[in-house]
Amino acid sequence: MKKFTSITAIVLIFLLGMASLVGCTQTITSISWPHYGSVEMLTRVATDIVRVEALGQTTERLNVMLPPSPPRYERHVVNRFRVLEVFQGDLQSGDIIEVVQGMDWPDGDRLRFRRRDDLVLFLTSFDDFTLQLLNPYEAAYRFPSSSESTQTLGREVELESVHDRNDLALTITIGDLVQLAESNFGHSMG
Repeated sequence: MKKFTSITAIVLIFLLGMASLVGCTQTITSISWPHYGSVEMLTRVATDIVRVEALGQTTERLNVMLPPSPPRYERHVVNRFRVLEVFQGDLQSGDIIEVVQGMDWPDGDRLRFRRRDDLVLFLTSFDDFTLQLLNPYEAAYRFPSSSESTQTLGREVELESVHDRNDLALTITIGDLVQLAESNFGHSMG
């Protein structure tokens, strides 16, 4: 009888815990990365959403600890980009930014950008100056190569994921980017 009561209590606690999550809008966590599942969730978490031109990349040893902790250096890929358009955040058009990717990321997760790639990135800032993609699957998209600005494209045009695992990518349109800029900066992009 004690065993039955213990199992019943465990099941009841589990069900109560699950019931408390109904309607919860937190991100679903995968083994390696948070998975946001919608443009709205990705946008809510991103500190910056920008269109950029890839300038190149280097491998550097960076301190991964914040003061007052003692420094600990790890190798990272540092991608340099020129900001072309800003849809969310404090960056400015023309800024040169560095986006860090860890060397210990599994090979399939680290993205390789080609010089002059035209991209839209969903970024987060951990310490007010280090930028990182929210995740490699949902946070990097190719901008249509035939266009010079967001204003020249129809709102229904979809961006293509940079990552090979397109099944994890979100459907993001030019209309989504225009709506972001309008809600964040109060002006129409076209």
